[in-house]
This record gives sequence, C-alpha cells and structure tokens, in this order.
Amino acid sequence: MTSRGSNTGSSGPLRTDEKIAHDPILQFIAPEIIDQTVESLSNSPLDAIGLAFTSSSFKVGVSGEQELLARLSSVSHGIRLNTTGTAATAAIQALKLEKIAIMAPSWFDEDLCSDGKTYFRDQGLDIVSATPSGPMGGPLTINPAATATAVKNLVARTGAKAVFIAGNGQRAIGAIDQFERDLSITILTANQVLLWASFEGTDIRRQVEGYGRFFATG
Repeated sequence: MTSRGSNTGSSGPLRTDEKIAHDPILQFIAPEIIDQTVESLSNSPLDAIGLAFTSSSFKVGVSGEQELLARLSSVSHGIRLNTTGTAATAAIQALKLEKIAIMAPSWFDEDLCSDGKTYFRDQGLDIVSATPSGPMGGPLTINPAATATAVKNLVARTGAKAVFIAGNGQRAIGAIDQFERDLSITILTANQVLLWASFEGTDIRRQVEGYGRFFATG
C-alpha cells in the first residue's frame, strides 16, 4: 500500500502516516482481475466466495456493488457471492443494530470513511461515526491490546452501541468475545461477517465459537 498520490509501492509494513491509494481499490474489482479470479475459483466445489476488500464496497457504493455482483454472477457458476459490505449489512440487519460506529483502519483516509458512512446510511442503517480510528502502525503490527484500546476510545467518544471494525487487514476476530464481555456492546469485524455470510443456510454458524455472539443467532 502507498500513500495517496505515491508513484511506487512501499516494502515492509505500512507506515502509520500512509493512506491506501484509491486507484488500486477500483483496480481490484476491474473485470480483468476479479472476474477471472472468480471464474477460476468457481471451477472448484465451493458453496460460497467472499470478496474480502471492504474499501471496494465503500468506494463504489451500494448501486456499484450490486452491478459488480450481477456481473460476477455470470462467471461464478451459481456459487453464492458475498462482499464485506453485503455481509456487514446483512449482519447489522439481522441483529437490528443501532448507533453503530465504523472503526476504519488507520490506512483509510477521511474520504473513504465518508464513503463508508454513505454506503450504510443509503441502506437505512444507523451510523453515528465513521473514522480511521483503528490502531496505528499498519496491518502487520496490529495486536488485540491495541485494538481493544481503540475500540474503547471510540465507544467512549461516540456513545456507540455497536462497532463495525472495517478493513479486512485489521486483525480483530480473535478478540471479539472479550470486547463484547468488557464493553457490553456488539462487535462486528470485516472478516467475521464475511465468514458468517459464507455459512448462510448451514448449521455451521451455530457451531462457531469465539467469533462473536451473533453466530449463535444462526
């Protein structure tokens, strides 16, 4: 990842002052990349394919994402497709959550966070905040303690009753249960909701432990 406007990629962990460039967000879902990938994966005996790139959902918006999924359905051979955005929306609606704060990673800029707020609000969801408030330091340096501190600070600042930890590079899934116990709020993460959506229609959801209370809802 590089800072916006940079001409070259960086090596090693993302620095705290860098923001993900917007052009690669759109390149990720370009036909010559993602269509070929989905078609290749769909030749395997799969039940679901997850598109784990939160920023793409935010960047193209609800209508753009629907167009993307419609396009990909022509090459997915009937395999169910989920994006982080559609999965998060389904989870929020299933739990009837209100006063949700989006904790975007530190490498999202304010424009991308604003896109995220619009993405969910366009679907009638109650978003009270969307900020790059995740732990600083980049994907390879994030740990549960830093994430817990960031979540606590965000809840204290916004009064949120639920937090969506956006960005599939924010490693938080292993600490969800502790967050929910300590803060008495619902925690959703990008990878968690994508996993949940991929298990739709199966009994596997109820067998998952340690990934948040909402798996028990089936």
